[in-house]
Amino acid sequence: MKTKRLLKSLPRPVHIYFEKENIYTEDADSELMITIVGSIAQEESINIGNSIAWGKRSQAKRGIIKVGTANYGYRIGEKHRWLIDEEEAKVVRRIYADIQDGKIIRKS
Repeated sequence: MKTKRLLKSLPRPVHIYFEKENIYTEDADSELMITIVGSIAQEESINIGNSIAWGKRSQAKRGIIKVGTANYGYRIGEKHRWLIDEEEAKVVRRIYADIQDGKIIRKS
């Protein structure tokens, strides 16, 4: 809307035609229409984001994680399931045990 108002305020106003929505900013009701279309688009975007997040959570609950690389201590097995990498897991377990024993990791 800021851009639309800026273009309209120029010495030689510039108007925009939104072909898909059939909105022409020179029309009196264009601001209302753009606001409505923008609100609908924002709601669709939120719904899509929620659907994607739900899908990822659902897959994670079933042990399916679709990422490029696994976290340290894991490897990606068949069907994108995370499996423990025993060699790396030894290091992770040692770090957690050291922390539980009160040992602190310090920068030198």
